[in-house]
Amino acid sequence: MHACFVALNAYPAIEPGVPGTFGGIETRAWQFARGLAEMSDLDVSFVVRHPAPLLRPEVDGVRLILMRDRLYHVRDSLLSRLERRSRFPGIVLRHPRVSDALFLPLLAARKALIPPPSPPSPLPFFSTIEPDIFLTFPYQNNSRTAYPLPPP
Repeated sequence: MHACFVALNAYPAIEPGVPGTFGGIETRAWQFARGLAEMSDLDVSFVVRHPAPLLRPEVDGVRLILMRDRLYHVRDSLLSRLERRSRFPGIVLRHPRVSDALFLPLLAARKALIPPPSPPSPLPFFSTIEPDIFLTFPYQNNSRTAYPLPPP
């Protein structure tokens, strides 16, 4: 049996030398995956998102699967600095950086040109994994796209 954990922001919790933020959800998901790998005959894998290649393909008996996202840190930085306002222009970018002049138009164009996935359809990335069960932490858009829903 193959159990696949999905906690996309957990890579810094798994590899302490990797910069990034994580919290209790990522820590608990990683501890749960490690515990299952130690205690059972399960094949345990763990999907993480990171812009660079993984340092190791397996940690503590858990196979890591990389969802490579080269622009994730840029998007995360921009989203954390956007602030909604009730007056014009409605949205303000706090603490602007010179690199924002490149990345804001790039991300806006990417969002406009690449359609979002159909809600009941799995992302192609997840359809290549084929576990018996996906465990997603926390429940989010990736949870609904990890595995196809049965027809109604």
